[in-house]
Amino acid sequence: MQSKEKLFIYVPVISGIHVSTGHTGFAYEDGIQNKSVDFSSLINGLDQKNHLLNEINTTLFALGVKFGKVQLRTGVSTHLESRFSYTKDLLELAWKGNGHPDVIGRRLSMDGTGFSSVLYSTFLLRRFCESVRR
Repeated sequence: MQSKEKLFIYVPVISGIHVSTGHTGFAYEDGIQNKSVDFSSLINGLDQKNHLLNEINTTLFALGVKFGKVQLRTGVSTHLESRFSYTKDLLELAWKGNGHPDVIGRRLSMDGTGFSSVLYSTFLLRRFCESVRR
């Protein structure tokens, strides 16, 4: 969509940073009770496989210039996306320890536990034409 400005410039950080975080496991209500954290309830609320997701995007530079009914835009932005995957058993082991009766003698699954991350840049060159409505 074409903007109304004849010229715009985005500069790093000042123009904005987008940060997003998500979690597929527990919710806030699962472990916060009476203004204290109940780790056993948090762990019990987990799925067998869980993911912590993060995304950070920022515009490094962008420029737009309008010539009559045509607007040209160019820019560079950077994106970081990461995911930490873990099992319910991993947090249970961390919370209870390996000597707890609940974990002694049973297999604790760490299948699928891992971390992945990708960092990439996007380059933009775009042209917008103003449409005339009658």
